[in-house]
Amino acid sequence: MEKQVQNDYQINLRSMLIAIFQEKWLILLVSLVVALSTFIYCKTNRTEVYTTSTNIYILNNNSTVATGSDFQTAELLTKDYEELIKNEVVTEAVVARLGLDMTPQKLSNMIDVSSKEDTRIIKISISHRDPYLAAQIANTVREIASVKIVDIMKIDAVNLVSEAAIPTAKSGTGAAMTALLAFAAMLVVCVTVIGTIDVLNDTIKSPDEIATRL
Repeated sequence: MEKQVQNDYQINLRSMLIAIFQEKWLILLVSLVVALSTFIYCKTNRTEVYTTSTNIYILNNNSTVATGSDFQTAELLTKDYEELIKNEVVTEAVVARLGLDMTPQKLSNMIDVSSKEDTRIIKISISHRDPYLAAQIANTVREIASVKIVDIMKIDAVNLVSEAAIPTAKSGTGAAMTALLAFAAMLVVCVTVIGTIDVLNDTIKSPDEIATRL
């Protein structure tokens, strides 16, 4: 009985591989079409952007030595800092100072705030299609947000760790890499679909299968 099951498995596996091999040109064609379509879409519809970041140090107490409680407090307050940095009191001031052609809400959506574990350092990142403007916005957000954090949250000090530099490379996955990923994904999908169809097809496909069934 065990030998019979093994033979059936080998026959099904061989049949599935044969079915996939027979459709190899169709699989490649479909995958290439999807990859090419993805590449064209990325080039025509997706705007590649530059990302830069600036870092600030939040000083919660009068001491200059960080303690475990400070780290825990900083972690708990990260969401508060993020909400304040992306709040209209900051974004409106940034838009006004730089004369940006965008709404405060749009600017807020461009801001990403994060912090590393066990630190009081807050990272403010900005993504924009203009690398010079991205750096300018990030540094201005930091300057205005630092003042607001001290005034509103009664923090002892917000110190500058690093300014935002002008990015030289675009962020995110390029069109070529996205198309390559789409090609690989489509290959997997096509092979899976053809293999599944062959497995579910219970018709007799070879003389060996007739002998096995009998």
